[in-house]
Amino acid sequence: MGAQEITLPARPRPQNKISTMPPLSEFLGVLRSSGHTAEDYLAVHYPRFVGTFEEFRSTSTPASGRRVLDVGAHWLHQSVLFAMQGFDVAALDLPSTFALADVKALAEAHRIRLLECADLEKPTQLDALPDGSFDVILFTEIIEHITFNPVGMWRQFHRLAAPGARIIVTTPNFYALREC
Repeated sequence: MGAQEITLPARPRPQNKISTMPPLSEFLGVLRSSGHTAEDYLAVHYPRFVGTFEEFRSTSTPASGRRVLDVGAHWLHQSVLFAMQGFDVAALDLPSTFALADVKALAEAHRIRLLECADLEKPTQLDALPDGSFDVILFTEIIEHITFNPVGMWRQFHRLAAPGARIIVTTPNFYALREC
């Protein structure tokens, strides 16, 4: 028995997009308005999140597409940054993460669709999404946690990537974080 396909409708975005990334203090205010977030973590990683987006923006075109899948989205920090820039964001993470009231409230406030996935090694929850659903797949701060054979996961992401889609992979650099 096959999975039933889920359609991800295009959502109109507010016209008042932020043209530059907000300073950390302002971004923390955005996150706090929906509840608790990992502020200490964000304070260390925010410059890299902004740098990732700026690097992406510097190499993208208007035709690049605006549908984003944020894999391992957890607190939705990167998801919110992309949503604030007018992207249509779907966040993928563990069901226990998306059960948190603060995360749900933040997703709702920024029109981020939450996609639960209990097992990235066999991400069958994604079977219901149509081929070519995303123009950008964010794989930020998760690759270092992959402790399984990722072939099935990458096949699924390849299927979900629209023609010309971009996959952005980043990982923390311990030495850079500690300024060694």
